[in-house]
Amino acid sequence: MCGRFVSRTEAAMERSWDLIRPPVPFESYNVAPTRSVPVIRVGENGRECVLARWGLIPTWAKDRAIGYKTFNARLETAASKPVFRAAFKRRRCVFPVVGFYEWRRAGKSKQPMFIHAASGAQLALAGLWDRWVDASSGEVVESAAILTTAANAFMRAIHDRMPVILSDAQIAPWLARAEVQVGDTAGDGHDEEPGADVLCLGPCAEEMLAAYPVSARVNNARNDDPSNIEPLLADPASV
Repeated sequence: MCGRFVSRTEAAMERSWDLIRPPVPFESYNVAPTRSVPVIRVGENGRECVLARWGLIPTWAKDRAIGYKTFNARLETAASKPVFRAAFKRRRCVFPVVGFYEWRRAGKSKQPMFIHAASGAQLALAGLWDRWVDASSGEVVESAAILTTAANAFMRAIHDRMPVILSDAQIAPWLARAEVQVGDTAGDGHDEEPGADVLCLGPCAEEMLAAYPVSARVNNARNDDPSNIEPLLADPASV
């Protein structure tokens, strides 16, 4: 799963997104579910970066409570699961992130790890979004979920799931709602040419990622500053 991440629109704009307008400034080193975060989607006039509540609330939901447990969508079932089905087909987005946190078991405790691109580039996480209207107040809430997949060999040492990380070549077809084929094994994110109009998604190549242990301060979402991603001097699992 993916339950915390780091997002900075200033850093995200290092990638060319061809947005129709500059994004709203945003910076957080400890994004937790229910927070409004930047996502990139295709709007009526082109690509736009908007804020969406992390935790997808489907259009048909009676209330927003469902969003507390829908911040992740499994790639293997999102196309058929009622809560995500319509969004998977028609409302896709990308979460631009600096990196994400996952907790690795270390003895009787869990050690938070910060996972990021080995190259230092930003990561593009595949996401889904939806629009819900509060029947009592008329408030319009846009929300989103991160797609997850089985862990690749690198991530399995930390957790059995990971976000679906899009390559540069996969971003456009993902946003254009290309047909998706789920990859069977961890690799480079694609199988042998599935077809010109088919996007094969799965775990990214293991050499794409790097990770290091960070302070347990990230366990509390109220701790939100750059020190969260400073490496620990010693990895608890190695001492």
